[in-house]
Amino acid sequence: MNVTLFLVVLCCVSFVVIDANGKEGHIKNSFYAVQKNFYELQAILDAKVPRDKQVGHTGWLTNMCSYYWNQAHLSHAKTICEVGFGVGFTSTIWLTAGDATVYSFDLFPEEGKVVPSEEMGYFVNYMAAYQNAGIRFLQEKFPGRFHPIKGYSDKTIPAFAKANSSVKCDIILVDGSHTTEGTLVDFRNFKALAHKDTTVFIDDLEDARVSEAIRLAQEEKILVPQMTECIRGEKYINPDFGHPGWSQLPGDGKHFCRTRYQF
Repeated sequence: MNVTLFLVVLCCVSFVVIDANGKEGHIKNSFYAVQKNFYELQAILDAKVPRDKQVGHTGWLTNMCSYYWNQAHLSHAKTICEVGFGVGFTSTIWLTAGDATVYSFDLFPEEGKVVPSEEMGYFVNYMAAYQNAGIRFLQEKFPGRFHPIKGYSDKTIPAFAKANSSVKCDIILVDGSHTTEGTLVDFRNFKALAHKDTTVFIDDLEDARVSEAIRLAQEEKILVPQMTECIRGEKYINPDFGHPGWSQLPGDGKHFCRTRYQF
């Protein structure tokens, strides 16, 4: 008689399955599954672009990953919108956590092309290679559920909202431009895709420009006056996904929050 045992790993809210033959498997929407997908994606990226030429990403920080997964998984989000695809780790979290459709807004240059972006620095030279590799991975693993929206977000988000008035995002992640004006514009434009219960995640509040954009968005009554929750100080980088020689983030580490739109 086959018996399946479930081992609950409380520290990561993850589930590992051991069958009667001692073979390890995983529940498809678990944080364990997220980690499995991370390793698969990282191997694909490394085959395309040297690790130190890949832009920093959510996968570096395990607690942040588990927080995002937990919020998406428990909320049963059906539609998730993000600005800032990077190399695809956050999209991997959203897609693994449940059955959501993900709309991701980023530059997404064509293979062999370089799209101007002062904020991206030298990483922009490798963006086409690592982003297209990430897109292919996600569209093959999650067919029909991942939709990259190409171009500068100050144009693409309002154009998408106008053309898709029935689309409302249960989760919105703002992690694109880190200038004050660029972040504020993303807050404004994403509101057309939000509903009253939309969860808004904001990354990199340790950057004073992002924090100022939040203050202005609250002043304009775009965002509610108080954050729902903020997580501060995660510093240690998972060496399996980080740049060689990098063990921790500088300064006070990562600071990210969740909030809502004001209607």
